[in-house]
Amino acid sequence: MAYETRRERRLRREAEQRAAARTRLNAFFAAVLLIALFVFIVIYLSHQRIEFSGEKSTAKSTRQSFGANEANNKSAEQNVTPRAQEIIAALPNKITEINGNLGIKERSSLTNLPTNTSTAVVIIDVSDKGRGSANYNGSVQFTSASTYKLWVAYMMVRDVESGRRTWNSRINGTTWDNCFTKMIVNSDNVCPETYLSANGYDKLDQTVAKLGMSGQTVFTPGNMRTSASDLALILQKLYKGELMNEENKNKLYGLMSRQQFRQGIPTGVGDKAVVYDKIGWLDEIVNDAAIVHGGKGDYILVIMTNGESWQYVAQLAAWINTEMNK
Repeated sequence: MAYETRRERRLRREAEQRAAARTRLNAFFAAVLLIALFVFIVIYLSHQRIEFSGEKSTAKSTRQSFGANEANNKSAEQNVTPRAQEIIAALPNKITEINGNLGIKERSSLTNLPTNTSTAVVIIDVSDKGRGSANYNGSVQFTSASTYKLWVAYMMVRDVESGRRTWNSRINGTTWDNCFTKMIVNSDNVCPETYLSANGYDKLDQTVAKLGMSGQTVFTPGNMRTSASDLALILQKLYKGELMNEENKNKLYGLMSRQQFRQGIPTGVGDKAVVYDKIGWLDEIVNDAAIVHGGKGDYILVIMTNGESWQYVAQLAAWINTEMNK
């Protein structure tokens, strides 16, 4: 090794120290880069897991929702009492009898809806009489006709109660209140169609799903569908005060009690009870969804038919009312 002077030795050591410092600095930056990369990967994967978990939660929530819907629509079957069992057992023969009385010789099955005559009935006792519930074809999907306006009524009331609208707000050239009244009392179509055009049919579908209705209730322009079980469920929620405050509940009750088309359940029940109902008819479809308020206890009655008549609905309602009040 060549002889180094003191100055050369000092310069060499300083150079080695600078090289070592650069090595340590490079190692530090490399470590920082690796840590940053690791943190980024962890955050990314965590985000992906959260999203995936959210998807699973949504799917689980959807499954739970469908489970709840199924449970809601089977509630009548789960609460079948001897009285309700008797009604269910006797109902097919009674339907045949009424059709015979009205001159309808052949009553077809449900296999070719909506071309064949058919009937669905759901009864829910909401009193303390222990009469239970009865479900006859309650989960079968029918054209809803104007019964869908019960859900629109709920949405319009919700808009008022949330402060988004008032009863004096304007819609289709009139007040919210007048529009709402005509929709229920006169079964006016312009009001709900204007409301749905402005708010979206998909929003109504979402609202219905949140209320626990089944997949049988679907709203598309010109093709509104539901089931007797779902109509019974929304009436049950209305009765229990789950849809709106007491003031607006009584407001809707008042309109339903004086809706103009009384040939169905109200005619069948007669003066034996007060009937709050919403009807719907379209071509061969004749539907009536009612809360029957009587001295012997309240109950919900939904009758959906295809190929029948208001006389048929009235006679069936009269028989059911007699059976419920034995």
